[in-house]
Amino acid sequence: MDYKIIPFVWIVLATGFSCSNDPAETTKNFESFSGALTNKELLIITADHRTIKAYLSKPQGTHMDIVLALHGGTANLESSVDATKNYNDKPDGGKQFLDNGYAVLSLGYSEYENDGSKSDRGFKELTDVLAATDYILNDSLTKYDMTIDKTIAFGHSRGGNNALLAGIERPLHAVVAAEAPLDWAKTRDSIRAGVIPGSFDEIQKFEESVAKWTNDDFIKYSPGLRLEAFQSPFLIISGELDPAVLISIAEDVREDYLACNANGQCMDGGLFIFHERGHTDWAQTPGIMQEIQEFIK
Repeated sequence: MDYKIIPFVWIVLATGFSCSNDPAETTKNFESFSGALTNKELLIITADHRTIKAYLSKPQGTHMDIVLALHGGTANLESSVDATKNYNDKPDGGKQFLDNGYAVLSLGYSEYENDGSKSDRGFKELTDVLAATDYILNDSLTKYDMTIDKTIAFGHSRGGNNALLAGIERPLHAVVAAEAPLDWAKTRDSIRAGVIPGSFDEIQKFEESVAKWTNDDFIKYSPGLRLEAFQSPFLIISGELDPAVLISIAEDVREDYLACNANGQCMDGGLFIFHERGHTDWAQTPGIMQEIQEFIK
């Protein structure tokens, strides 16, 4: 294979979990959940009383593991939801998991204001992700005759960052992040220095999305800076030809993790895969999907 793997050691996670947030949820056009289905819309109430959309897809049966699928950044709320619903048709989306017997809960973020502003990105986005995570961990799917054993978070790009944050904030079976920025401060500095190319509009949109962030916020939303806080085993996949997310950032995070783990300050269970492709074609790397399946098993 044409990518490199850093070995990792599995750990046993405690099964006990409690959370003060117990999001309410409703469904439209209720139907039996015992058979296969695709993109069943669920409405989840967040801790700050907003409604977010999620789409449940599942194979036949009632007993299975589930993948929380988190998409990357999009231009507006409608395309964000559309990207989530169509994720099952993309090679780096939910279909690969659905075909292998996992249920998939795809999330639509609600981070945008009514005027289309991205200035609340991060603040609302993490709240949305944790609401969906808690919805699964609190056994909310049992009402639909679904028994979930293991919860896995998976995401691409910004969604990969959010998957890692979920694995920091909650004890999950595994987290898989493809082409995630990892460190927003380094990403910001690389964009401003022109190291990461982008149009004027793209740069302005990024600046707007972090306009309200303090230094503490840059750390809070950067999983690469919170290695000691991980509660879940994680797999980080990064491409050498990715123009949007520099592989050098992932290499720095790997070195930090190895040192942190060697000192006993970070949990075991971190795996890094570096490949020779880019931001959007990483899933075409030979053997990569098999590596993901082996990791989460």
